[in-house]
Amino acid sequence: MPLNILNMLNIGGTAFMAGVQALAGITVHAEEDYNYTPELEVAREFRGRHHWMNDDAKRCKFSGVMVPFSRDWEERKTNSEGTEEVIAPMPEKMIGNAFILNKRICVNAPPENIFRLATASRSLGFQRVVEGAPLTTYNLHEMNLGQLPLWAPQILNRLERLANEPATAPSVKLFVAETQPEFSKIRDMLNSDGKEKVN
Repeated sequence: MPLNILNMLNIGGTAFMAGVQALAGITVHAEEDYNYTPELEVAREFRGRHHWMNDDAKRCKFSGVMVPFSRDWEERKTNSEGTEEVIAPMPEKMIGNAFILNKRICVNAPPENIFRLATASRSLGFQRVVEGAPLTTYNLHEMNLGQLPLWAPQILNRLERLANEPATAPSVKLFVAETQPEFSKIRDMLNSDGKEKVN
């Protein structure tokens, strides 16, 4: 089962899983407040920037999408008595948001195609990702199967469903159209072990 990728907003959980510690994370800061929604079948455009002390902060920005996810996988934990407990999936409850960035846009330069993933979990009552909040993003092209976030199959299928809905924002539809090669890479990785199946 793939390991989950958690960023520093995942308070109350493990900050980073061992599987992604070797990857180069880039911190992207939200350009505005992004409110969470209990509804799952939605997606919205996301925009971020470098930290203000970074030389590229004023001239480069990031764009992509923000998509809510639920825990549709089992979790196992060991209690204080040393007994392993199995926590059943809760596929109807939103527990966080996936952030997928596909463009780095700099002044006086053509947009750069990227594909970076981040997670913000809903913990300790947080209802939004506030302006300036840091998201640690990871490059899909540096990942192996064990480093994909557990939400990957769910988010992939959700985005492709939303791309066919008339009410979906044009920016989200364009994102899906532009990232088909990366979607195909994720499908191939998830289907390679015969366990995770993505439509």
